[in-house]
Amino acid sequence: MLRAIESTHPERTKASVIDLARLCPSPKYIQVAYYKLRDLCMPASAEDFWAADQKWYSLLDGTKWLQCVSACLSVSSAVAERIAGSRQTVVLREYDGRDLSCVVASVVQLILDCHTRTLVGFQALVQREWVVCGHRFTDRLHHVHAKDKDNEESPVFLLFLDCVWQLLQQFPSCFEFTETYLTTLWDSARVPLFATFLFNSERDRYVACMDAKRDKNDNTSPTLMPVWDWSLQFSDQDRLLFNNPLYGGKLAEYFPEHPSNGPTVVPPNPTNTLGSFKSRNKWKSKKKKQAGASTQVSFTTPSTPSFNGPLFPINIGAGLKLWTQCYMRWIPWAHTVGGGPPSEYFHQCLLVDELHILNMKIHSLEMSKPDEHNTSRESGMFFTFESPRGFDANDSLTSAFPYSPIGSMDRKSIVGTPLFSFLRRMSVSSYNGAAANGDD
Repeated sequence: MLRAIESTHPERTKASVIDLARLCPSPKYIQVAYYKLRDLCMPASAEDFWAADQKWYSLLDGTKWLQCVSACLSVSSAVAERIAGSRQTVVLREYDGRDLSCVVASVVQLILDCHTRTLVGFQALVQREWVVCGHRFTDRLHHVHAKDKDNEESPVFLLFLDCVWQLLQQFPSCFEFTETYLTTLWDSARVPLFATFLFNSERDRYVACMDAKRDKNDNTSPTLMPVWDWSLQFSDQDRLLFNNPLYGGKLAEYFPEHPSNGPTVVPPNPTNTLGSFKSRNKWKSKKKKQAGASTQVSFTTPSTPSFNGPLFPINIGAGLKLWTQCYMRWIPWAHTVGGGPPSEYFHQCLLVDELHILNMKIHSLEMSKPDEHNTSRESGMFFTFESPRGFDANDSLTSAFPYSPIGSMDRKSIVGTPLFSFLRRMSVSSYNGAAANGDD
């Protein structure tokens, strides 16, 4: 099989085989790290939270979760460099081929292909590399509790979303979606309602669909629906939270001649070597082995790439951060009122919306036509320049927005939403959308 793969290369070069079992953490290791992270981010009381706050960084390091993220980003960057830099064919080798290979293959495409960083492209990426390739969502997310079967739970998909979030933080203008989109996607994966994350393989999904079709007159037949129809869960206004105001594809409409819109050069690093996960999983002794460790980790300092160029992230040390919106949104003592990324997002939305209004006015003057309608809502931003949701960001927004009690997403219950009607086997098309809007 390897020879057949090598024969597809124009130059018939030898393929590079990457052993993910040696370079990446195992699913069991990921699960243990997740348990430790969950315990750290879910204190039972304020006293426990403040006690952990005194030694927060050492406790976070003890979870080993960021080390798992670092390993996946490191391997993905090395694979991307071999593909784009040295033009090699890379084969990912894993025992099952449906866990870490999904993570690395997906992150590599995010690094090299700008289309996967759009909303449509990212949806296609998840469908192609996770759903169709047969990631075992049922087992890894533990949707089915079977007494006669070993627990194979492991949040591999969450690890992938965390890697995407790290890329989003380092290259905020290269992604069309926001961290709220990623957090919502993880929440939806944990809910056993959507066919996208409900089965171990395409065959299981096909059998379930055929059973549902055969029993369509039976009220107990399962209702299968994809997660990508966000209108079943959120209102039109809430879905605007998925749009990134800093996305270069949108800003290029206002600054078409900006230098960042041009192509970028892939940083060559064909001699990059990969050390095993165990050898790189020793942060405490890094200073003693700094010389040897520096040649084993894929490290490329991120510059300012174009939104459609390749991305090579920092994958060690201070370049990695904790995904606080996902992991700490339910800790009220950790929230900052009027600060954090939501405050930045608020002002970014206002700026982009104002740019959109000015651009439309300029276009109207050039066409010698008066501006007869308000173009503010056409920018796709959650907050608008003329009417920024009626409150001051310094007083109303918290660092946990939009999951904080103040200014939260309008999703207190699914009752009265299209999703509720869908689960009751009512026609979504006949649903009165006014009931889904709720109170802003």
